[in-house]
Amino acid sequence: MGTTASITAPASPNNNSGEVLLRRNFSSTIAGGVVYSGCQWLTMVLLVRLGTPAMVGQLALGLAVSAPIVACTSLQLRAIQSTDVQNRFAFLEFLALRVAGAVAALLATCVIVATSEWSNETRAVVLVIGIRGVIESFSDIGYGALQRIERLDIVARCTAVRSLAGFLAAAAAMVLTRSVTVTAVASTLAWLAVLCVYERPVVARAIGIQEAANRNSWREIRRNAGELIAICTPLSLVMFCLSASQSLPRLYLQRYVGEDGLGVFSALSTLSGGIGVIYLALGQAALPRLSQLHVRGTGEFRYALGRIILFALGLGACGLIGVHVFGGRILRIAYGSRFDSYRHLFTGLMACAVIGNICLLLGVAATASRNYWPQLLASIAAVGSAALSAGYFIPAFALTGALYSVLTVAVVQATAYACLCARSIAYRTT
Repeated sequence: MGTTASITAPASPNNNSGEVLLRRNFSSTIAGGVVYSGCQWLTMVLLVRLGTPAMVGQLALGLAVSAPIVACTSLQLRAIQSTDVQNRFAFLEFLALRVAGAVAALLATCVIVATSEWSNETRAVVLVIGIRGVIESFSDIGYGALQRIERLDIVARCTAVRSLAGFLAAAAAMVLTRSVTVTAVASTLAWLAVLCVYERPVVARAIGIQEAANRNSWREIRRNAGELIAICTPLSLVMFCLSASQSLPRLYLQRYVGEDGLGVFSALSTLSGGIGVIYLALGQAALPRLSQLHVRGTGEFRYALGRIILFALGLGACGLIGVHVFGGRILRIAYGSRFDSYRHLFTGLMACAVIGNICLLLGVAATASRNYWPQLLASIAAVGSAALSAGYFIPAFALTGALYSVLTVAVVQATAYACLCARSIAYRTT
């Protein structure tokens, strides 16, 4: 369909080479994810140790506001790219939509910041984090093209470089200024520099983008944009709802408990969410493979998905046991003795993380099978349960109420996606 860029998909591998490729992509993505999550967590530690929980809360508020906006305006182009096994769309067609989405995201963030009642410092942090999310979305569009040709080793390398650069810039800014705003700005500028100087040429060489586009090519891009938007819209709405379901408890916390309470909750969530690196790596590595297996037949698809879920359940059980036994020690090492009293909250958030990450894998399976619109019903159920549970539990139980809300959302979401995957497999079998 598109002529401005050509990305040559790998030949369909046999089972043995497919397993080797999956393991390589899995290990590469884990490595990149560990660096990314580790840098995010170390930034949190810096804010707790050198600043205050309120600074963590301001950063978390920025993420809670920007994440649903970016999730909606990014149109989930990476997932569509990585499952475009028939090479229907050109890279520049995805890139054109990403530019339009970035402009929309920036405008929406500016409107929210301008009309909010937050302090000037909080407004500045939220705006900067929103800009950083837009920068990350441009990195993501290159990662999607690499993921489709199963070059997640390059994705991992780019992710690691960007994460390390952002952390080092943030650490220097925090040590020198003790300002969360300056820290956020430094991290954002570092991400932008890596995108322009390192990622862009690396991705271009790997996927073979034609830098110049003639007039006919751009006309074709505009013509194909409508079809691509129609494909992306349901998954974009799904991710907006899922992101909003994660953000709502944090927004309620900021309103009823304040930025200090939100900072404590976010610090614990970041630590418990570290296990998600493995789940995300598994999902990203398996997505192109599951998409190919779904095209070939339900039996292979069902077998591969079953193995993935069994592995995820075993990993989650190990994580829960580890946190139950060593949770207090982990919190003291990470954040200091003042977090000792939050050990049970930490364990509960780990349980939520395990359920949520299993749901992530079920969502990957649904995306691989191109079940986009049915996912919208599951995500609406998730955001509805988030609004109701956060509105009820958090004003009454504060931080514990936020845990109850997150747990409710995780259970509702996992149940809905499990039913969706079972229905999809049953439908293909009949």
